Amino acid sequence: MRKQYVLCFAQQVPFRTLPEVVLIERRNEPHAGRLNLPGGKINEHEAIEVAAVRELQEETGLKAVLADTRLLGTIEGDGWIVHVCYCPYRSTPALGPSQDARTVSPDEGQILTMSVSEALADPLLIPNLRVIIPLCIAKATGWVIRDTSSGVFVELQSTPIAA
Repeated sequence: MRKQYVLCFAQQVPFRTLPEVVLIERRNEPHAGRLNLPGGKINEHEAIEVAAVRELQEETGLKAVLADTRLLGTIEGDGWIVHVCYCPYRSTPALGPSQDARTVSPDEGQILTMSVSEALADPLLIPNLRVIIPLCIAKATGWVIRDTSSGVFVELQSTPIAA
């Protein structure tokens, strides 16, 4: 059985100004020192959306709305699969640029809220997020990124979900 993980594309709704994305500066490998979406392991018999809401709260303190949390796509490799979920939250987070960042999870570093354009331009962003974040912004569903020994392939058979 493949190991199951979840990544959370968290956004405040309604938007305050421009769309923003919540990122974590990773302390541990893989990707120590890089910016990633919040996420983690899915527990046995746990629904994907429930895991996304749980991981987002554990790592950032933000409470996503479970009824509005949606699976968007997956990243698949040998022996593992990462489910990427849209996780809207309605509270106002105490997050901001790095000087205002805070830490909730002892396993992760700073929690940052950045505009999408800032995030995509940040050299510390994990490279695959340059593809994943625009798919999440579009709320496209059904996409698959396959990480194989012969390369990385993206399958886009997706449809935007209603806002």
